[in-house]
Amino acid sequence: MKKITTTLLLALLCVSSVLAAPRLKAGDRIVTLGDSITQAGGYQALMQKVLARFYPDLGIEIVNAGIGGHKAPDMAARLQRDVIDKKPTIVTVSCGVNDVWHGFYNPPRGVDLETYTHLMTQIVQQLKENTSAAIYLLTPTVIHENLQGPENLKLEAYCQATREIAQRESVHLVDLNAVFNLVLRSTQIGGAPEFHPTSDGVHMKPAGNFLIAAAILQALEVPITQILEATDVAQPAIRADDTRVQYWGRWDQRNAATHRGSYGQHGQHDHRSISGNSYHVALHDDTVLSPVSHAVAAS
Repeated sequence: MKKITTTLLLALLCVSSVLAAPRLKAGDRIVTLGDSITQAGGYQALMQKVLARFYPDLGIEIVNAGIGGHKAPDMAARLQRDVIDKKPTIVTVSCGVNDVWHGFYNPPRGVDLETYTHLMTQIVQQLKENTSAAIYLLTPTVIHENLQGPENLKLEAYCQATREIAQRESVHLVDLNAVFNLVLRSTQIGGAPEFHPTSDGVHMKPAGNFLIAAAILQALEVPITQILEATDVAQPAIRADDTRVQYWGRWDQRNAATHRGSYGQHGQHDHRSISGNSYHVALHDDTVLSPVSHAVAAS
């Protein structure tokens, strides 16, 4: 599953820009305009982690200009204050989820496609007129993870409008909607329907933030190898199939990587244990491991 998702993501990222992205340079200030997905700061934190790891001398700054609930009219109204006045060298614009999603509220509070297209075009043109920043339009991600649901079917027209604006205005495109749709579909047909990049169908879990961050960084020509290295997840210090583990009760090692365990340090000895309804497992080891981050498992 992990290999399928990673391979698909990397393939998508290779074609994620309309134009060749500019290289990062010293003093770059990236302003991220958006809604609550942006305001949460998850994808920017991952971007900063990669940039700090591989480009510390450039002193790149990321400014969060996300506000929860905002749509195209809100972002257009605060563009001067929250983006232009920050003197960005790079701007990302993430808009469209609320414009569609809020249209399904009672009463509806969405933004029609014509207004959305007009205001997104206006945002791009004002950025071009008042800054020298490279502009990256992000297609909206998903609204619930039922890809054939009414929200996502309506969202596609807004994504297509964003793609056409990027083409027409000669700015960059990061097609997040394509990334999320294909990654979700690959997991749904690949036997991993429990994979969810969002917490509620809209707001991001760490996996969703990674997809967004990786797509933007790749559009900025950050090598995929650097993205993966800087975001690598540490391997568990001990696994449930470790030969030093003693088992009591019923145990199925075929699923020995799915439940969490506990860890305690006593003097110069380590004690790690996991328990379930019908088993208890413990490991006593003379090697002190500190710090320890692990997930041992039981069926």
